[in-house]
Amino acid sequence: MKTVSKLFPENDPEFRRQVLETVRELVDRKTSGRSPRIHLDNEHHRLAVPAISPEGMPLEEGIEFLIDEVFRSRVPADHKRHFSFVPGPASPLSWLGGLITDAFNNHAGSWLHALGASSVEESLIQYLGGRIGYPDTRGGTMVSGGSMGNLTAVVLARDTQLNEDERHLGVAYISDQTYSSVAKGMRIAGLMSKQIRMIPTNDQYEMDVEALNEAMQQDLAAGRKPFLVIGSAGTTNTGSIDPLDAIADICQRHDAWFHVDGAYGASVALSNDHAHLLKGLERTDSLTWDAHKWLFQTYGCAMFLVRDQRLLYDCFHTNPEYLHDLASAPEQPNYMDLGIELTRPARAVRLWFTLGVAGSEEIGHAIDHNILLAEHAETLLKKEHEVRIVSAASLGILNFRFEYPGLSRTTFDRLNHRICERSQEKGFSYIVTTTLHGETVIRICTIHPGTTVQDMERSLNILLEIARDEWHSMTEELVA
Repeated sequence: MKTVSKLFPENDPEFRRQVLETVRELVDRKTSGRSPRIHLDNEHHRLAVPAISPEGMPLEEGIEFLIDEVFRSRVPADHKRHFSFVPGPASPLSWLGGLITDAFNNHAGSWLHALGASSVEESLIQYLGGRIGYPDTRGGTMVSGGSMGNLTAVVLARDTQLNEDERHLGVAYISDQTYSSVAKGMRIAGLMSKQIRMIPTNDQYEMDVEALNEAMQQDLAAGRKPFLVIGSAGTTNTGSIDPLDAIADICQRHDAWFHVDGAYGASVALSNDHAHLLKGLERTDSLTWDAHKWLFQTYGCAMFLVRDQRLLYDCFHTNPEYLHDLASAPEQPNYMDLGIELTRPARAVRLWFTLGVAGSEEIGHAIDHNILLAEHAETLLKKEHEVRIVSAASLGILNFRFEYPGLSRTTFDRLNHRICERSQEKGFSYIVTTTLHGETVIRICTIHPGTTVQDMERSLNILLEIARDEWHSMTEELVA
């Protein structure tokens, strides 16, 4: 019988040498301190991937393809001047914690299989739930990201607030700035379009609580059952925080579940100077919180926190015969019983490792620095007559728009889009547009701890130079 040496090469000295060399190279890349140009590889629409052959390829060749081709062909969301979307500035500590976790490949679904990882997850969930002000009944589970967290919330609210005969009467409420994963989760959970109300936002892009209350009153009068309101703590477009206390009052009055999507903004709970911005979060029933955004983790690390963990167990617990031996005591929860996933990795370990090694104060300083960076950018841009601030700096996000005399609104849209395109071509920073109230605006999100004031100022100066050049070009076109 042939020994499977390529698939399980633990005793192969060459494999050991290649692994150590690869780890050294990755450590060098992670700790070099280099801040290269943000390279966008637009040469090809698709990478030429070597075919899977019967005999396989040399290990060194496979490693080189991954490092030099696969992960070179990307937009580096971990770059300190990547200001688009919500970046992914992962700490080397998270990478190291993930490397150790992957090496042991622990199934973290049951306490029996993963006493150590489950203990870490329980400790972390209790700590983070305490930081947002949840009571002693709190609990939760690690999930892959905001999409899975928001889906968990919708299913939990549905099963907690509605019996099966009422499901067709249930109505959920979101705002026009709510993240798209929420609507996706609602569809997966079986809600129809007629069961979802989109509430308008005010001029600060916060949910209009009067419109919310009126919509719920109308649904009640029509014989429907308001069962869920989803607010935002840091919207993706503007960083706005919905009026949490006011929404909590309305939910309490109508006996509706109050969930908050805090995918990136909930991290402000660990801030040293800005945690007060999340006042009212402690009154929610559940919270989605992505650690791979503003807690500096590698992707696939997020939390779903709940005020009362017992409700999670009631919703998701199953007891098939092949899992009887994994039954646990209440004080030792099987995390597969508290969420959607049965087979699940030990996601909590890298986050605990990062927080434990760096300390919560260091994390808080990083978050405060990011918030101040966006505010500094706003201060600088307000001095420019051709710039209009569309949404003020909030939780590290700022939206603005270049507007020059003599150009139409449509031309302004084209101008701002073109400014971002040319900025990307220069490669110093990565900035894109979004749309607010039908206008194309330039959006920056400053959540990398390594971004300096000089990085921000030079990025803005490049935008200003490009804007003036584009304005002159457009003016000449109009005259011609």
